[in-house]
Amino acid sequence: MGLDITFKQRKNFVCPECGKTVGSVDVLEESSYGRVWYEFLESIGYYVPDAQKDEWYGKDMVLTREQVQELYRFTKEKEPFDWYAVIHMLAVAMAEGHDVAINADW
Repeated sequence: MGLDITFKQRKNFVCPECGKTVGSVDVLEESSYGRVWYEFLESIGYYVPDAQKDEWYGKDMVLTREQVQELYRFTKEKEPFDWYAVIHMLAVAMAEGHDVAINADW
């Protein structure tokens, strides 16, 4: 079975009164696939090999700023399918202060 991974640039909406996030919308989405992604998913705790229960399977995980930078470096180094579109989306998300979420199905 293959691994399909989706990267989402997510813009959050903040309440002007209290400053809390009140909603979000996915602005842009890029996809990739391949076994190369398991290494990155393991490094951030999204995928755990031989686990009885896959906590994140099919769910969105919002990455920290450091994880987005790690993802950028990983993608640029490994050059998986559609890597250029993925790093472009990551660069735009970081520049605009948007979140990045990932979702993987294997």
